[in-house]
Amino acid sequence: MCGVRDNLWMLEVGRLLQGLGAGSASVLGRSVLRDSYDGKELTKALSYISVTASIMPIVAPVLGGWITFQFGWIAVFSFVLLYLSSIFALGLLILPETLPYSKKPFQPLSLFHRYASLLADRQVMSSASYNWLTYLAAVVSLSIFPFLLQTELGLTAAEYGTIMILPSMGLLFGSLALNVLNRYYATGQILAFSITVLALAGFCLLSLEMSVFNLVFSFTLLALAQGLSFPLSISMLLAPHKKNAGTVSAFSGSIQMCLAGVFGGYIVTNWINSALLLGVFYFVVAGTMAFVLLFNRPYEMEKKLEYS
Repeated sequence: MCGVRDNLWMLEVGRLLQGLGAGSASVLGRSVLRDSYDGKELTKALSYISVTASIMPIVAPVLGGWITFQFGWIAVFSFVLLYLSSIFALGLLILPETLPYSKKPFQPLSLFHRYASLLADRQVMSSASYNWLTYLAAVVSLSIFPFLLQTELGLTAAEYGTIMILPSMGLLFGSLALNVLNRYYATGQILAFSITVLALAGFCLLSLEMSVFNLVFSFTLLALAQGLSFPLSISMLLAPHKKNAGTVSAFSGSIQMCLAGVFGGYIVTNWINSALLLGVFYFVVAGTMAFVLLFNRPYEMEKKLEYS
C-alpha cells in the first residue's frame, strides 16, 4: 500500500498498518523472552533487545538513504516488505512455540477486566513507570531538539541527522553496561544510578550555556539512563506474570504510547520551548522516578517476607 504512487491516502493507511504491526511485534517479542527466561537472564536478554534498538537508528537512516538515492523512495518500502517476509518465514520455520500453557479463545470482556485489574496493580504500575517516564523524556527531547538545534543554533537538516547518531551510542553503552553492573549490584542500585544520570543531564541543561555539544551531551546522558533502566523496568514488569506476559506487555505498551503521544505533545506545545525548561523537565522525570523507587521499597520488602 505504501508503494502506490501519487496516493497519499494509501500511504497513510499503509503506515498505520505498519505501526500496528510494529506494536504487536514488540509485545510478542517481550512475551517470548518472558516465556524463555527468568531472573537476571531475562534482564540480560532484554538488554540485548535494547542494544539492537540502539544500533538500528544508526544503521537504518544510512541504509534507507542509500536505497532512496539509488532506486527511489518506493524501493524503501519494497525492501521493508522483503525484510518482513524473511522475518516471517524465519519465525514460522525456526522459532518454537514458547507459550507455557494451552491456548485460550479471545474474550474481549475478560481482556477488559484484566486490563482494569492491571491498572490497579501496584507492582505493574510502579515497574512499568520507569520505562514510561524515560520514554516520555526521550520523545519530548526529540520533539524539541529540531527547534533548538536547527532553528536556534542553525544546523542544517543533514547536520542534525548526523549529530543525532551520538545519543544512540549512549543507549547502546547503557545497555552493554547493564550486563556488567547486573552481576555486582542490585536492581534498585542500578535504577538509582540511572536516575542520577538523568538528573545530571537536567543539571547540564540548566547550568551550561546552550550549544550543540551541551545539548547533544545532555541527550546522550538521557539515552544512557534509558539504556540502563529499560531492561530492568520490563524485567520487573513481566517477572511475576509468566502466564499473562502478553497482556501485561500490551497494557504497558499502550499506556507508554498514549502517555508519550498525548501528554508529551501537550508538554511540547504548552510548556517546553527552551533548553532551560527541558532541563527542568528532566529533573521532574528523575524526581518522579526516585519517588517511585523509594515509595516501593517497603512494598518490595513485604513481598520478600511473603515468599520467604
